[in-house]
Amino acid sequence: GMGPRAYSYLSLQKWDTDKMKVSDFPPNFAHNEYLQALSDYGLVGLAIIVLLLSAHVISGVFRAVSSNDSERELSLLQIGAIGGLAAILCQCLFSFLLHTASCMALVALLVGILISGPRSRRDSGGASFFDRFVGGFRLLVSITLLIVGSGLAKSSSLLRKADEQMASAYDNAAIFKGLDTMMDAGDAGRDPVIFEHVGRLSMGYSSKAMVEENLDLATKFNRVAKAAFERSLQLNPHDAAAISGLPRIEDALGNWKEAEVAHRNAMEKLWAREYRRRSYLYAGQSSYAAAIRALNSGDRAEALKRFREGLRRILKRMEILKDIRKVQEGKAVRMDLEGWILYMEARLLFKEGDHVWKNARPRNPEFAYALMLEAQKRYQASEAIVREKYPNWEKQVERLQLSLGYLQAGQVRPAKISEEQIKAIIGGEEDLDSPALSR
Repeated sequence: GMGPRAYSYLSLQKWDTDKMKVSDFPPNFAHNEYLQALSDYGLVGLAIIVLLLSAHVISGVFRAVSSNDSERELSLLQIGAIGGLAAILCQCLFSFLLHTASCMALVALLVGILISGPRSRRDSGGASFFDRFVGGFRLLVSITLLIVGSGLAKSSSLLRKADEQMASAYDNAAIFKGLDTMMDAGDAGRDPVIFEHVGRLSMGYSSKAMVEENLDLATKFNRVAKAAFERSLQLNPHDAAAISGLPRIEDALGNWKEAEVAHRNAMEKLWAREYRRRSYLYAGQSSYAAAIRALNSGDRAEALKRFREGLRRILKRMEILKDIRKVQEGKAVRMDLEGWILYMEARLLFKEGDHVWKNARPRNPEFAYALMLEAQKRYQASEAIVREKYPNWEKQVERLQLSLGYLQAGQVRPAKISEEQIKAIIGGEEDLDSPALSR
């Protein structure tokens, strides 16, 4: 087995989109407790669980059959407990009853009735060594449960206090105080869900601060969110909300390398939940932002690489969600990325054409003309996206038109140019990463 609740994340990694639609809600349970136990604990774990339950049932049957008239009331309770436990175990073939607190409490009650001995045996002091051993084990379990329960009780108390603080918060200092109390509640109960909740709340407050153009406050909330998500992942490395939220927080804090690692992790683990978690969408937006940063810093090769990476991620999202027609998120990002890629490719083609025309030996104006015409197509296709955002677009188009005018005045005829020649100039990743015009 892979450990408790392993089914919830292994099922996502093994998701078959040819047989099942993309998951909207997390498949936490197998709706069959025996298959769930087999996935989580393996054959040995499943065998231990079955043997323990069988031993209690057999023990209850033996006690009920061997009881005398004075113990008839207990034997009737044990017969009823056997029936109730059998019904629950049958229902476990079709549901996840043993993963709900109320059903587990009922199972514990039924098992307790099954293993109960007659009062006469307890009063006579005739308990065997095995009975004493079992009694000591029960005492140890009880003490352990009391210790765990005290932590959960403290966590619950702190969580109520945090809710009250958040409800009555009148300024940002009070909000941070409430979030700190929630973090304490999560530590007390070792509950990743509480940390996940803190992370989500902090992201919401950060977004509000960004709308108000309060960058310092947004950064403080993002740091709280990062700490919360990291703590959640320490307790549960497969927490979907923390996995999908952490890369966005790293992006917001300017931790680009850490963000990229986290985006890759989210795409790998949560691809089957793209409809809800949007891992590929956020990763594509992150690549888009990285490309703009590279372009502004003058690293055009890195910018083109990042634009293509972003488009690849958005196209992968579309492939995953191909059966969900209503999903429109990512369409605008895809169009932007396609426009920028066309612009970057146009620049490369124009640059090469200009070189072939003016500096190559021997000069080849016919080939240069063909390259510039290809560049013109891409400049025109990118105009709606790039022109308003990047002033260099107009300058480059003006230079291109001037060069085309000279070639036309010289009555130069464009040479035939192949797709392979274009690929060699604009790069080798355009087969699936570039817009349709490039392909």
